[in-house]
Amino acid sequence: MGHLKIGEVAAETGLSIDTIRFYETKGLLMTPDRSPGGFRLFRPEEIETLRFIRTAQEAGFSLDEVRELLLLLRHSRHVRPNVRSRLASRLAEKLEKIRGKISGLQALERDLKVVRKNCTAKSRQTHTI
Repeated sequence: MGHLKIGEVAAETGLSIDTIRFYETKGLLMTPDRSPGGFRLFRPEEIETLRFIRTAQEAGFSLDEVRELLLLLRHSRHVRPNVRSRLASRLAEKLEKIRGKISGLQALERDLKVVRKNCTAKSRQTHTI
């Protein structure tokens, strides 16, 4: 995959163009290259960063927390140990919440499968009468 324009990136990531620009102005996204015509040109790494930001936000991370995570991902050796320790503690809490959500969603999935199975079975019974 080569460089993509912002509209293509929006379609690829499911984010709006305004959201991508917002992330750029907030420093969450590295400033993309520009075409001779001035269009933003995004590399695959930037698209992965956008996907990471979206997923982290959907998981409940604030933009400040996402910024810290990106800092760790990009420059982990240069982050002070006390900052790393504080983030590790907050990440443990977030991971526990995510595991709870996953467990709840799996339970909901099981219940919905039972309901669907019951609906299908009852639908067959009504057609045979």
